[in-house]
Amino acid sequence: MLHLKSRFGKGATIAAALAAVLLAGTGIAVASSSGPNITRATTLRLVIRGGTSTFVNVRHQQRPAVGDQVILSQPVFSAAHPSQRVGHGWVTVTLVGGQATQDHATLVFKQGQVDAAGIQASNPFRLAVTGGTGRFQNARGQATVQLLPGKGNRARVTLSLLP
Repeated sequence: MLHLKSRFGKGATIAAALAAVLLAGTGIAVASSSGPNITRATTLRLVIRGGTSTFVNVRHQQRPAVGDQVILSQPVFSAAHPSQRVGHGWVTVTLVGGQATQDHATLVFKQGQVDAAGIQASNPFRLAVTGGTGRFQNARGQATVQLLPGKGNRARVTLSLLP
């Protein structure tokens, strides 16, 4: 993930990290799933880092305001093998007031896509898995994201998928 703290404050950084982590977790699920869809509960541990970000000043204010967005494009990696890229994610982080953001993430893999969304207002935080395509066509569950200190907006994600 990119370093967003200086530009958008701690809330946006956490939201971006959460979304990124969620995306990373989904990539592992694609690699480990053997059937056409999720058939049993699966827990995946992921790491996300790097990528690009774009700030969209929707409100045209001098400072970030409610409604402004951060759009992230990030690679997703396996936590067990941090150099192994397992997919790519796109995240839209919308500022909703205070330290809270509304996050929407789409993770894309060779075998399908996973979608997740929710409100981020703490560290760690959770997003709901709202569905998927391909091997993830019946996916549901949640992603727990913990932001890690250091450069690159690193985050650890535990993805809990249910059939």
